[in-house]
Amino acid sequence: KCIEFAKENKLPVHMHFCENEQEREDIKRDYNVDEPSEVIKRDFKGIHNILAHSVKVSDKDIRNLKATNTYIAHCPVSNLKLGCGIAPISKMLEEGLCVSLGTDGQGSGSNLDMFETMKFTALLQKGINENPEDLPAYEVLKMATINGAKTLMLEDKIGSIDIGKSADIIVLNLNNVLTQPINNVFAEIVYNAKGNDVETTLVNGKILMENKKMSKIDEKEIFNKCNGIIQRISK
Repeated sequence: KCIEFAKENKLPVHMHFCENEQEREDIKRDYNVDEPSEVIKRDFKGIHNILAHSVKVSDKDIRNLKATNTYIAHCPVSNLKLGCGIAPISKMLEEGLCVSLGTDGQGSGSNLDMFETMKFTALLQKGINENPEDLPAYEVLKMATINGAKTLMLEDKIGSIDIGKSADIIVLNLNNVLTQPINNVFAEIVYNAKGNDVETTLVNGKILMENKKMSKIDEKEIFNKCNGIIQRISK
């Protein structure tokens, strides 16, 4: 019923997929298939599928996913922290899959720093493929922006700075010892910039943070609430 509802209303379906070897084997056993992607190809045809992780996928899986309307949400930091492995992102991109980036949340990703996620994405693929030219910085930046918008079916509203789209913008200060001098701005953003380099944030044209000061949030109050939650959990 959920699948039919998604088809009728043209809604995306989000799911975890092959995050680790055990999950891969469970899918093969429970659905009686040789490759986990056969389930997507068979049962989720015609649906905008968003698969989180997709770490343990074969070359055949990647080809099958390309044959469906499937998008990948890559969470490299979480995958490493949980010991899942490294997703073959470069192969996915070679096959024409749209890959976006995620943090998988505070619990398994430790923080929500998209700059850290971009850096890990680029470095891991270069490392496992032993190719320093693999996954250029600009392609990684696209994964964090416009590819994310395409994955969420929102590319007509967000993901790039264009007339008619929502004014979702961050302003970075790269005038520091870690990023100067700037030879390639895309490389500096992906490899050297950090979340705390963001000085100003606008969402839909509204300033939420300016010069690193929140306009609508009391940070001290949030810290106190979070510490109170941690103390309850610890007890």
